[in-house]
Amino acid sequence: RLAATLAEVAWATQMGLQLRRVANCLRGPHSLRPGGAGLRAEAAARAEVVGSAAIVLACIAECCSWTNLITENNLFAVFEQALWAVLFVLIGGHTLRVVQSWPQRPTSYMIFAVIVLGMGLEQAFEAFGLYLPRYLADQAHGVRYEGFSSGLSRLASCANVSQDIHDWSSDAPWMTGYFSLGVWSSIWLAVAPLPPASNVLTAQASLSSG
Repeated sequence: RLAATLAEVAWATQMGLQLRRVANCLRGPHSLRPGGAGLRAEAAARAEVVGSAAIVLACIAECCSWTNLITENNLFAVFEQALWAVLFVLIGGHTLRVVQSWPQRPTSYMIFAVIVLGMGLEQAFEAFGLYLPRYLADQAHGVRYEGFSSGLSRLASCANVSQDIHDWSSDAPWMTGYFSLGVWSSIWLAVAPLPPASNVLTAQASLSSG
């Protein structure tokens, strides 16, 4: 779980920083951009805010995840998945918006945005179709949740071992996407191309370095 926490925050950071980089490269009027590309300053600023917000949302989601693991209160799982759903929708939607100002945009950006939006819908279903019913069932049965110290002690041991697919069937769909599309998108983000910087930004960089 510790490794997954670091991986998920790193993945969200990749997505957020990539959105910020693309928006920053496309910032500027069409007349000053190679190939007639350009993104209004307001749109670029919004994309940069969303990029930063994605990292914050991921960190809060991980806090909810750990609270769920320690206490076994599925309400925190609902919060976690809902936060990831918002994160994915924001990243996917703003990526689609930003790359529209990049005429030579690679198709991979569009594919990435569609996948991320799809994952947002899946996370929303997971929050309200999977974990919320579990929480409501726990409430109906008067389940008492673990305390912090006892929950941590429980996490240090393996309570149940099962190779029965029925025990995993409800989680299999999101795990399949998580360990395939999620990982592949992270690899792509490490090598994804960026649009050429505008003449304005290039001139500003030259002045700064001088």
